[in-house]
Amino acid sequence: MLGVSRASLYRALWASSGLPGQFGNAFLYLATGLLRAQELDAAARDEWIDFSISDEDVDAGLSRDERQFFECHLRSGDRVLLVGCGAGRDLLALDRLGYHVDGLDHSPQVIAIARAHLARHRAAAALHTGTIESAALDRRYDAVIFSNGCYSLVRGARRRAAALARVADHLVPGGRVLISYHGFTRQSAVGLWLIRTSARAARADWSPEPGDAFWRHRPGRTVRYRHHFRREELNAEIEAAGFRRIPDEHLDGSLRWVAAVQP
Repeated sequence: MLGVSRASLYRALWASSGLPGQFGNAFLYLATGLLRAQELDAAARDEWIDFSISDEDVDAGLSRDERQFFECHLRSGDRVLLVGCGAGRDLLALDRLGYHVDGLDHSPQVIAIARAHLARHRAAAALHTGTIESAALDRRYDAVIFSNGCYSLVRGARRRAAALARVADHLVPGGRVLISYHGFTRQSAVGLWLIRTSARAARADWSPEPGDAFWRHRPGRTVRYRHHFRREELNAEIEAAGFRRIPDEHLDGSLRWVAAVQP
């Protein structure tokens, strides 16, 4: 939780961030710098708690592009870990395609919803609560999938490379990692400077990186975060974790999909 003085300043800046245009954005960036890393990470993950949890959303299954990408990079009968499994849309669809899928999500509430959807379809999957950086995983997989842009929610290049390196520890020899991510969009250099300045003044335990995007989440009165990647940046993180990127990329709406394999 925010400390009392920091909380008061955050609330004042947050209220001013509702002003139109650049003035509002400036106050939003200053408020963002006051957050601690744990608070910002929690806000980013909470973006997905209510995402596609209805019966209709879950039963919609994979998009055409998702299915084509998975069928290109998965083999029949593969054991798969789905990171960011959410309410079960991908889980059920991959199960129907004949893969053996385990799910991982940070939210116990979402895992409970996924269990209910699996039971509704008389399907079974091992579900784990936690993040890929710290979850207790007791088996090796043929492939690990980062779904729905959740790789973009891991803050910081070093942390993302460390998460990928941990994935490598839980893959069979020659295992693959499939990553969905948000492509680069130009960010405000002034905005990043304001966040860094505010974070230094508040002695925050993090600093923004180029490609980081922040915006208002009105119901929760807090900041949302995700990272937008340049291709060479993502390639560097993949290589730092010991993977070799497969020269193939698919688009699915606003998301991009890439695959990498252990040498």
